Amino acid sequence: MSFRVAVERGLEQIIAFPLSGIEFESNYRRHALRQFPYHILYRVDAETLTVVSVVNQRRRPRRGQ
Repeated sequence: MSFRVAVERGLEQIIAFPLSGIEFESNYRRHALRQFPYHILYRVDAETLTVVSVVNQRRRPRRGQ
């Protein structure tokens, strides 16, 4: 499976079940991609789901990103 397909499947899962991701801050959640060391960070509000980023879990993000 390609990375693109894995992200698309992850987004489909998030859209179908927006509260299934692990909550790590108020209204922010993350969904791990099974085949790749990445996760999708997203925010859930009353009627809006916003993808914040797709992050490599093996890299240490710099502050402010």
